[in-house]
Amino acid sequence: LDDLAPEMQNRAKTLVERLEADGLPFVVFESRRSFSRTMGLFMQGRAHVGGVISIVDKTKIVSNARAGESPHNWGLAVDCVLDPKHEWFRGEPPPSGPWDDGARNPVVAHAWTKYGRLVESVGLVWGGKWRFRDLPHAEVPNWAGLRPKDWKGLALREVQAGR
Repeated sequence: LDDLAPEMQNRAKTLVERLEADGLPFVVFESRRSFSRTMGLFMQGRAHVGGVISIVDKTKIVSNARAGESPHNWGLAVDCVLDPKHEWFRGEPPPSGPWDDGARNPVVAHAWTKYGRLVESVGLVWGGKWRFRDLPHAEVPNWAGLRPKDWKGLALREVQAGR
């Protein structure tokens, strides 16, 4: 969490402390993300066709954010995922994996609900309430206003440099 922007760092640390204090089954998976990784995630399920990016498999799409369009690029978001081996699941059906959405498991669904409440209690926005649900995601409200004015050019340069 040390590579997060100041606006996010204390909130993320408080979130992790509260997750641990409440015994919730989550671990930080990702915080600041490279611009190249963001583009790689965006391209999943998509391809360049005739110079245009087109969707080729909707089931593989995991992100709608291009480089610079993700708060992760600016250190303003974290993703926490389930720890399937956590004691929370002792005697209960465990999640199928770190990103299990709980659709088939009420114990997992309950964990995500509690996670979302904690995210909001530390002043962050939870991706679990979005139309394109992103249960692990927590971000600073109005994060886009914190990007530098030349963020598009900066994002392009970072992707071109492989960062």
